[in-house]
Amino acid sequence: MRIRASALTMACLSALLVSGIATPRMAHAEESVASRVQVLEQEEFKANIGRWAKVVGALCDGIINPSKGESEKNAARERLEDDVIEKYDQGYRLSPLKFSTDPVDAARADVMTVLTITEAHGKKENRSYTKRKVDFTPPTGFTQGDTLRYFWFLFCSVSDFKSQYNDALSVFTEMYGKTLQPGYDDDEKIRELYDKKLEDMESAMREAGLM
Repeated sequence: MRIRASALTMACLSALLVSGIATPRMAHAEESVASRVQVLEQEEFKANIGRWAKVVGALCDGIINPSKGESEKNAARERLEDDVIEKYDQGYRLSPLKFSTDPVDAARADVMTVLTITEAHGKKENRSYTKRKVDFTPPTGFTQGDTLRYFWFLFCSVSDFKSQYNDALSVFTEMYGKTLQPGYDDDEKIRELYDKKLEDMESAMREAGLM
């Protein structure tokens, strides 16, 4: 059966292929542990591309910006309740690497602030670009759940934010993931963990009634 996905879903899938989810690396005799793990993750990602399209589409298609106002914040909470978005996020974070510092937290702290983004103007043949600063800091009074919903809205909807986050995550994953957690010396165990990662994210979207 042919998979049909929105442009937003495909953009988010493309982002996953260059993020901590699945960063392609060249195999070298001296490759880092993180690089080897990311190659295995990419293989599992490609093997399950149809399922990834569905779970990313479930999250991103129709996602609501909770920072826009009180009604949008409440609508975002109703669509993705705290336990749902936390379960999705915990699944996303699963890794066989043993981190001295959580790279996801580090990358988010790096980008959920004032960033310079590039905007395109005009049609392709006459397109011009401008840069401007945008504050992506979570609004005052946001709960932990609100902040997660806000992060995933930005990841799904703002290409420059997503790109800068992916770059930061890749750097911090290499920096802080020097060794494997106990029990993950075998490639098959690592693949099983990445299967669980996808299953947990799917389960969260089913709980939300989005799959």
